[in-house]
Amino acid sequence: SNVPTEVRTMDLSIGNDNTEPPRTIQLIIITKCPCGMFA
Repeated sequence: SNVPTEVRTMDLSIGNDNTEPPRTIQLIIITKCPCGMFA
């Protein structure tokens, strides 16, 4: 479950071109959350 989460975060970082670093961090928290909203 940790592998797919990391890949998703990396993909977002590349797409954002490091424009919004806080966005990547938030994604990790959302994906890690049990809510599974983003998952």
